[in-house]
Amino acid sequence: MKTNVALFVETPSPPVSRANLRLYQLGLNLVNSDYRVFLVVPSFYPHRRKNLVYSGISIQQYPGLAVFLYSGIRFFVRSFHLLLTILYTTLLNKKVGLKVVHGWNPLAGLAAVLSSKIIGCPAFIDFTDFYSDIAKTDSPFMTPLFRSVERYILSSAERIMVVSNIMKATLVRYYGISSDKIYVVPDGTNANMFNPNVDGARIRRLHGLRNKFVLIYHGDIKSPDGVDVLLHALAIVVKKYPNIKLMILGGGGKYFDGLISLVKKLELDSYVIFTGWVPHNEVPKYIAASDVGMMPLRATLNHNCYVSFKLFEYWGIGKPVVVSRVAAISEIVKDGINGVLVNPGNKVDLAGGILSILKDPEKAKAMGKKGRKLVEEKYNWQNLMDNEQQIYNQYNFNRSP
Repeated sequence: MKTNVALFVETPSPPVSRANLRLYQLGLNLVNSDYRVFLVVPSFYPHRRKNLVYSGISIQQYPGLAVFLYSGIRFFVRSFHLLLTILYTTLLNKKVGLKVVHGWNPLAGLAAVLSSKIIGCPAFIDFTDFYSDIAKTDSPFMTPLFRSVERYILSSAERIMVVSNIMKATLVRYYGISSDKIYVVPDGTNANMFNPNVDGARIRRLHGLRNKFVLIYHGDIKSPDGVDVLLHALAIVVKKYPNIKLMILGGGGKYFDGLISLVKKLELDSYVIFTGWVPHNEVPKYIAASDVGMMPLRATLNHNCYVSFKLFEYWGIGKPVVVSRVAAISEIVKDGINGVLVNPGNKVDLAGGILSILKDPEKAKAMGKKGRKLVEEKYNWQNLMDNEQQIYNQYNFNRSP
């Protein structure tokens, strides 16, 4: 008999996106073993609800408002989704009998632990970010609430998957979580989707890049990501090497709007391209059209503990990276070997890192190849989710949570 599993994410699926990617990858692994997987997700609009089977995963859509998930009413939307996730999971449990519910933090993690208490099964959590730390810049007055929610989720979960040893140690030290229930399963990428043979020629033509040297940054852009530091560094670099462009994929709130103003202030209009959000399946082409991947992170609690998709996506395409010297990532990126490490928040050091890539393209190419090798051997989703699946295989689902 198959073990029934409910996975929770905060965004609709399909399509597969960065916001539901990790648990989608876990779901693929589980359906290929002795598990029946239900992915419980909101719809974009209440009237567009549809259940379907996608890649062997049973997608259970409830009538959500995901189109407004990143809007000004996101707190209401997420609260609404939280309640409906619990309701639909309770109904699903009556139909199929769930053995475990599994959420990817923060809201989906809360839905998982609350649902587990109602239906009487264990909750597993993928805890990949400290949302309470991220929220300091956007909603500082909500930080104590988010921290309390994190503590509740972590203390209630039966199994917690984190992305680094440093994050595990931090949960033990600051939240008092038993190390016995914390497992390290890093983030990664799809080594087939992000590979050195991806053709970026169309993107270069589309954005008039021609013979330009291209930097790339992509993702949900907030102040801790340090993209403003990157712009200040770029202003230094263009004085020595004007044949350069920076592509910024993604978007954000007030901070992102401030970046657009900063480009004008620094007179970088002709050096920066804002593409807006790009579908996940298009991201490899943009990276392939670039020469170096940028991660100008500020040193925060979250950034010192987490491991970013971006790093492995850049490496997957075989690109060299310039990355801030934050703790967990610095255990993976070795300065001068598979990337360039720079001091967080330091525009001069960041500019120097970019210029070092420009001055030695052969070494940069070698660093990209070494990064690609790491993705193939260790940081690809298949291997990583094999490890997470083993946590399932070793758990006795017949015992009480």
